[in-house]
Amino acid sequence: MFRRVAIAVVLLALLSPIGHANAQIPVSQLDTPVVEDFTGYNGSGFGTMGQAGRLDSDNWTVRGVSDGDLAFGTNTNMGDYARGSSTGGVTEGGVYAFDIGMGDAALGAQGTDVDFAPGELVWRFTNGVNGEPVAAVELTWTVWSFNDSDGVSMVTAQVFDGTRTVTLGTVVSTADIADAMPGWTATTQTAQTTNLYIPSGAEFEIRFVIDEPAGTGVRDEVAVDDLSLVVRANAAACATDPDCDDGSPCNGSEVCTNSFCEPGTFEPQSTPCGDTNITECDGADVCDGNGVCDPNHAPPGAPCLDGTFCNGDETCDGAGACLPGTPPVVDDGVACTVDSCDEAAMMVLHMPDDSACDDTVECTFDTCDPMAGCQNVQGCDIDGMCVPAGATRDDNLCLICDPQNTTTMWTPLPENTECSPASCDGGDAHAPGFCNADPQCVIPEPEMCPNGCEIAILLESLASDDACEDG
Repeated sequence: MFRRVAIAVVLLALLSPIGHANAQIPVSQLDTPVVEDFTGYNGSGFGTMGQAGRLDSDNWTVRGVSDGDLAFGTNTNMGDYARGSSTGGVTEGGVYAFDIGMGDAALGAQGTDVDFAPGELVWRFTNGVNGEPVAAVELTWTVWSFNDSDGVSMVTAQVFDGTRTVTLGTVVSTADIADAMPGWTATTQTAQTTNLYIPSGAEFEIRFVIDEPAGTGVRDEVAVDDLSLVVRANAAACATDPDCDDGSPCNGSEVCTNSFCEPGTFEPQSTPCGDTNITECDGADVCDGNGVCDPNHAPPGAPCLDGTFCNGDETCDGAGACLPGTPPVVDDGVACTVDSCDEAAMMVLHMPDDSACDDTVECTFDTCDPMAGCQNVQGCDIDGMCVPAGATRDDNLCLICDPQNTTTMWTPLPENTECSPASCDGGDAHAPGFCNADPQCVIPEPEMCPNGCEIAILLESLASDDACEDG
């Protein structure tokens, strides 16, 4: 059996019915740490006979694995209880001695769909403080994680005093995306709870609950190490029940028993407590079922809109307050648009203003493109009139304004340029017109189509002799 480091802890050997030593750890002194660093543990199982490399099953057990919950005092070196030693990267569910670096062993778990979903590693103690109940425990522990999968693992430390379970510290959770190069990372916490009542001689447990929030398949490996437990008595003795009232509305009515304060029974979850003011960010306070009054704040980022679009979307800060929103960006960076936020339309507008694009150059057509900005297009100054580029003369469709050729005269289109599209006027079909050398737009005489004038015929075959033939 691996050596346990314990300061001022007496291990009492109590004879069990099957004849082995029932040696759960009696904590005999207040304010004195009991420590465990898993020196010598190699993942070869659980036992009570001093087997090398195994956990002492009078002190440790595992629950929530596919091979079943292990009873205290069991000897086993099989299956989920004895997966051996590993540096990480395993996939088979069960209990391991994980080498977290330089041969340092930690008590670890590999979760799957059927192992540690949820499960727990349990450390058992007895209050060996003579005649005095324990009211508080302080635990220091390190959670090691190996993020080699997309399956999340969570580790929660708890203390069970025989009647109630109290969470210590915060949940340690691995990432939901595997690291490119996984390695062991540590999270160390120290936490204390004072809402306990463990009579002298009574057992209590420290539990490391391992779970996954969602999903299937293999999870990230996790382990616990460098554990230190300190127990403390009541801060003061009592004479009557009111001496024990701690003012908390959710942990029940404390009573004075044998001159010591005994905690009350936790109020059920959702029992009203404290603040009853209800806003979008701050709900009515309720008990969480573990003796704590939950302020019931909306999570950070939850909406708390004030109904005004142009001042942005307000969100909750997670502490019960509504934070101002960030107004929408109005300036589109285009100099010639008039930018505004339209509250009635609930949208940002960018209205083009052509007057902002005047370049003071004669016969340029100045417009504002909402995306591209000012467009200053050169036209033609013909006979004292400004003509847009590409425009044709009203009485001659074969004369066009082409500023690249000249800005003071009409430019003739090349001969045979189409100047009039094919068209349909009642039952008459007009073939396309083309420019001649004069230049003039020559439009053929219309033809009568006995079966009516079809645009498809005009476009495809009007120039052929049979375009309007019957049938």
